[in-house]
Amino acid sequence: MNAFEDIGAKIEKLPEHVKPELNDFIEFLLSKYGEKNKSYPNFKFDWEG
Repeated sequence: MNAFEDIGAKIEKLPEHVKPELNDFIEFLLSKYGEKNKSYPNFKFDWEG
């Protein structure tokens, strides 16, 4: 069983009223560890002061 199947099996065991909370937590993790902000893709902190 791979990681996705394992996670999916655990999610299926959760009660329906808990799944929206799990979705919120996943969104939080994606915002924290997911793709970085692309607002300033070429920004460098290279000035001297």
